[in-house]
Amino acid sequence: MEFFRLCAAGRAAAALLAVSLASCMTVAPFGFLRAEELSPSCRAALEAKLAEVHIAPGEIREQSVSRRSTGGEARQFLGYSAWLKLTRCQGSVVVDLGPDCRVEQAYSRGDCTIEGLRRW
Repeated sequence: MEFFRLCAAGRAAAALLAVSLASCMTVAPFGFLRAEELSPSCRAALEAKLAEVHIAPGEIREQSVSRRSTGGEARQFLGYSAWLKLTRCQGSVVVDLGPDCRVEQAYSRGDCTIEGLRRW
């Protein structure tokens, strides 16, 4: 099942990240959601973190947002994880938001080396 959808080239240069996120999301089962389903404060926290590490909306080519929760029957909501694939590198940037929408951590994976983020 496809969890990512490529952004159309015209949308990749969207002026606002919230618009870019909303236009590029695919809904998938098991906790995945569209960016417009994030609260305005969560979208703002994500946008602020990406701006802080100099990632422009036009650099995002694929993205996914998922809900994080504990396992078992009594699932507890832990927050969101945004996975972003960029045009400048092979790999991902991950931003974890807590249930209060504060950024808990952000890091890069694969061949993405982003100043200000640790790489796993």
